[in-house]
Amino acid sequence: MHNPAPLEPGQKLLKEGVARIGQLAISRTLGDRVCKVKQPMITALPDIVVTPVAEGDYIVLACDGLWDVMTNEEVVKFITERMHWPIDFLRTWYGEAQIPADEHAEEAGSDERLRLVARALRDNAHDLESSDNISVMIIKI
Repeated sequence: MHNPAPLEPGQKLLKEGVARIGQLAISRTLGDRVCKVKQPMITALPDIVVTPVAEGDYIVLACDGLWDVMTNEEVVKFITERMHWPIDFLRTWYGEAQIPADEHAEEAGSDERLRLVARALRDNAHDLESSDNISVMIIKI
C-alpha cells in the first residue's frame, strides 16, 4: 500500500492533511496525464516491493477508499476471519441467499467466498465512512 504523506508545515499543496493537486492525492499515478506533461508535478514510477508468497496467501487489490479507513493488519484480520465463515452464512449476510447451490458448489465456493469477502470488505470501508471510491479484489495464490 502506498499513501501520500502529509506535507510539511508551510508547503503550499495541502488539503485535508494530504498533498493534492486539485482533487488528486499526490503519491503515484498511472493515469492523470495532465499532471505529468509540461511541468511534471508527480511521477508514475511505482514503489516496488518483493515479498515471498506461498500457496493459500492472498493479494488484496484495492483503491485508497479502503486503505484510507483500514490498515493492512485490519484487512488481513477481516479477511482471515470471514474466510472461515460458512458460505451459506456469507450469502445470507451479504444478501445473496437466493443463489442456488449447484453440483460444483465446493469448487466454485472458493471463488464465491473471495467475492463475498471482498464485498464485505468494501461494505465495511463504507460503514467506516470512507469518503473515496471503494473497489476491492481478493486474489488467492
